[in-house]
Amino acid sequence: MIVLEFDGVQKYLDPTMTKHRDVRILVQTQGERDESIRRSGVTTIVHCFYEDVVNLRVFDRLLRNAGVPWVGVPNELQGELRMALQA
Repeated sequence: MIVLEFDGVQKYLDPTMTKHRDVRILVQTQGERDESIRRSGVTTIVHCFYEDVVNLRVFDRLLRNAGVPWVGVPNELQGELRMALQA
């Protein structure tokens, strides 16, 4: 089972979200959360940001590296995706 987590950097930068914790603690907490998710049967966790999702080449690479199979591409995305991957 593969999980994709759409992350934001705000949770690492905004003191109201970090509760003024050190970035090392935040990273450790993220790792502990990932381990908890894996214990539920998840085999792969992909973390991505907005910039990764809107760049089809990067997003394609992230998904392929995670082992997500391609079944097909919706007709309305075929040309856009082909152009993005050739760029």
